[in-house]
Amino acid sequence: MKTIGIHGVIAQNAGRRQVLAALVAMVLSSSSIGQAQLKPAQAGPRAASENSAPLAQPAAQAGQLSATNEPAARGKHEGIKVHGHWTIEVHNPDGKLVSHTEFENSLVTAGPMTGSALLTDLLGGTRTGGGWEINLATPNASLRIFQPNSPSAEICNYAACSPNLSVVVGTPQNPGTLTFSGSVVVPASQTSITVVQTDTWACIPTVLPASCATLSLADVNSGNANDFTLTQANLSPAITVTPGQVVQAAVTISFQ
Repeated sequence: MKTIGIHGVIAQNAGRRQVLAALVAMVLSSSSIGQAQLKPAQAGPRAASENSAPLAQPAAQAGQLSATNEPAARGKHEGIKVHGHWTIEVHNPDGKLVSHTEFENSLVTAGPMTGSALLTDLLGGTRTGGGWEINLATPNASLRIFQPNSPSAEICNYAACSPNLSVVVGTPQNPGTLTFSGSVVVPASQTSITVVQTDTWACIPTVLPASCATLSLADVNSGNANDFTLTQANLSPAITVTPGQVVQAAVTISFQ
């Protein structure tokens, strides 16, 4: 599993690691809530546009006293890590499972509309969180699974769009998680999935959470909201699909 360190945010105290998850969960609380988690395992008779850049792992260094007795010890430091675990199943129209794949993804850090920028903006209060989406793509086609009130429902110009994404914000047993799940029918133009992303709409701070969760095309065109890519994974080998099949996707993101 890839883990991504977010440096200089919260260190040492394990309790503080829950702060980020709690804040993101608070942002998500205005969006619709629903349910759902890819080791390559083919079952014979049995489921993009930003560059991922792993953050450097924080090094734990033990300090030393110099010959002049000057304290150099700084102790052990730990950063928050973002974990993303995907499960994708491909089913024939009759429900027969064709493939089941599990894999990890990475926080997207290169560019202004990426995961690192999104977390910074949400924690700093310069953005309001909105609806979420899953993007299953090839270089020239995209399958979008989004929440019913997402602006993508109004402006969808992708190969296929499905407004059935559910979002679960933590559980009593594991509060520091976000789980996204949904399904989409493969269109005639798509034969594989090579890139997957978790995306979200985020608004300018004057837009209230309830309004950001129900964006319109006019909001997007006026510059009140932007589409951010939180995580991404490039798949090799690609997941093979054929038109008419149903892709069921789920991703669980945790902060530790």
